[in-house]
Amino acid sequence: MKGLALCLLVALACACRTYDTTYTDDAGGMCVKPHAQCSEGCVDVSSDRDNCGACGFSCGPLALCVSSTCVACPPNETACGTTGAAFCADLTANDQNCGSCGNACALGTSCKAGQCVCPLTTCGTACVDTTNDAMHCGSCTNACPSGAANEIATCTNSQCSILCAAPFADCDGNGTNGCETNLQTSASSCGACGRSCFTGGCSAGLCGATTYATGGTLGPLAVDATSVYWADRSASGAIFSAPIGGGAGTSIVSDNAATVLGVDASQIVWLHLNDEIDSVPVSGGSTTKLDQKSGVRGLAFEGGYVYYTLSSGPVMRAGEDGSSAPVTLTGATNPSAIAVDGANVYFADGAGDLFVVPVSAQNVPPTPFASGAQVSATIALDATHVYWVTGSGNIFRQTKTGATATQLASGQPIVTNLATDGVALYWGDASGIIDRMPVTGGIPVPITKAQPGTLRTVVVDSSRVYWSSDTLVGSTTK
Repeated sequence: MKGLALCLLVALACACRTYDTTYTDDAGGMCVKPHAQCSEGCVDVSSDRDNCGACGFSCGPLALCVSSTCVACPPNETACGTTGAAFCADLTANDQNCGSCGNACALGTSCKAGQCVCPLTTCGTACVDTTNDAMHCGSCTNACPSGAANEIATCTNSQCSILCAAPFADCDGNGTNGCETNLQTSASSCGACGRSCFTGGCSAGLCGATTYATGGTLGPLAVDATSVYWADRSASGAIFSAPIGGGAGTSIVSDNAATVLGVDASQIVWLHLNDEIDSVPVSGGSTTKLDQKSGVRGLAFEGGYVYYTLSSGPVMRAGEDGSSAPVTLTGATNPSAIAVDGANVYFADGAGDLFVVPVSAQNVPPTPFASGAQVSATIALDATHVYWVTGSGNIFRQTKTGATATQLASGQPIVTNLATDGVALYWGDASGIIDRMPVTGGIPVPITKAQPGTLRTVVVDSSRVYWSSDTLVGSTTK
């Protein structure tokens, strides 16, 4: 109490007043610059249009006050407001200041010659675009009829139509029962009509996954008509297989250093580290060394042969069972990514340019396919096109006849190879999700939840997409 009384006595003795940004804190209560004491009160003369630079000095209706100086508005514009928030506006065409400052036009109308007018159709008191308004479609009196279950009425180009309300779809094609299928939960149409989940049901539009292996230090992946193959690179690792529908994994051959894996015909082929290509029958047995050269960059498999690139330059071919000795197809400068079909081998050189050479070639010059392609590390093929990814995540395709390349997507965070079934492209992204996109381009769609570990390989067959990360091997419905 004594302290409070003393404070009150001091305040009264000093005749102090509360300090703010407009007045001084002395007993006189003078304005603080740039404010001045005018008839309206304490005014900021640096920005007030009616007191610009000094009390009573008006800039008039066609100028703003800037730093205590009147500055003219652009031609045909009027000054609105009086303080630092003042602005210039064309009152003949400004929807928020039409005819006079602060006169805002109603929704749907616009300012023409200083008047708020409806540029579309006036239905009662409303301004309506009858080309897309479902309540006034084509005319003020035509309201689009509501649809059946989970349907919404829409108006496009003055014509009524019915759309399904997300996430529902008309998967049975029966217009009388509306949009009957919930794409978020339907196990027979999960995420899209007809996408039937093999396992795990449908949740949030994603099918459940089949798990083949977890843990360890997992690596590359391959698939044939009946089995899934993967490499475990832990200390006691090996190459394993399991039935496509799921089941216990079976060790085929002991090797914990497989970095690339493929299966074709009756052989499993893999790259041991980066300097030895080995194979073994899919049923198991003795390992055959197909070639041993340092700097193997990429492998591709077709017709009983393995095709591979070496950092030293050659593009090579060897029989997968060891019956055909390695031969040089062509020379190149630091080739890397490689893909093969029944007729040709496509590969990228160190500059990212694409080349092509026949599968049966021996020591022939390669043919340029796509100069400046900027291929990073992956090429995919279907019956008619070659696809590739650049270092910045751009996806391109080009017909095998060599026409101009077409960009399909940009900036994709791709961390795996690119796979295709001729209908869509598949890849694993940096967030651990497997994405799908039509081969003609479009918006990539996730088809899995985020997977644990770093994604390594993606493979597709006629009905499933398979992937491996460093901690899991799995598959789901395409």
